[in-house]
Amino acid sequence: MSAKTFNGVTIATGTGTLTMGNNSLDIGTGGTLGSAAFTNSNAYEVPLTFSTGLTRNTNTVTNNLSTGIAGGQAVIGGTGVTDILSLKGTTGNGTLTAPSIQALVGNNGGTVALTILNNGNIGIGTTNPGASLEINGQVKITGGSPGASKYLMSDASGLASWNTITLGGLGGIGGMGTQNYISKWDSTGTGLTNSTIFDNGQVGIGTTAPAGLLQVSGIAAGNATAIFNTANSTNDLLTASASGTPKFTIANNGNIAATGTLTGLTGLTSSGTITFSGLNVSSF
Repeated sequence: MSAKTFNGVTIATGTGTLTMGNNSLDIGTGGTLGSAAFTNSNAYEVPLTFSTGLTRNTNTVTNNLSTGIAGGQAVIGGTGVTDILSLKGTTGNGTLTAPSIQALVGNNGGTVALTILNNGNIGIGTTNPGASLEINGQVKITGGSPGASKYLMSDASGLASWNTITLGGLGGIGGMGTQNYISKWDSTGTGLTNSTIFDNGQVGIGTTAPAGLLQVSGIAAGNATAIFNTANSTNDLLTASASGTPKFTIANNGNIAATGTLTGLTGLTSSGTITFSGLNVSSF
């Protein structure tokens, strides 16, 4: 058939059958375009699906794949148990320090929200994560029972949970105490209780009102109130100093040395020699 023109539409010569009628145009065998195809622009649009994947074997795809619909977009995986939705890099994509996969947000993707390196390290707030997960910024964990001053503690399998800081929560230690008392183990060896040492800036042993930096008070079951003992054969037993200058010393061998004026020596006895230097007889 020769080329014909109908109302400005030219039909060129060629092979095949062209039939017009009943508001339809039949091209070749069974290829029908109904009148609706020309009156409704959406009639010939169908969802874009890829049953075997989206590939380009001949030429390189140089443009981005962009989608845009009101309300946002969704990537939906399969419905089977083994239908895994995968986001994959390729061989040579990224390095141990360069991103392989990134999630970009903000104006025109101007903010990097998440980075995955070639070695699998994930960074949030950083593009060069140095560990399996590195977060640059604060972390908020709302699961479990968070609260002020609580801490995360791991169980044997690595599962963490919120815990309140208590003596019982740290190694099973419990017990009660009184302010300013230094604690000690109780008779069971598992709890704490008050000792006889009181510390309010001045230390009292057997007293809660020490008059000096150290005061020892109480009954010692027939023993001396304070006992000084050393296993060393050279160190002094006791030295009393003023501004770093020794004023009274009890030596390891029992010798006593004192500077200044000695008063109240009534009842002084010694099994050794008593030596006075600068003795003033009128003092007796």
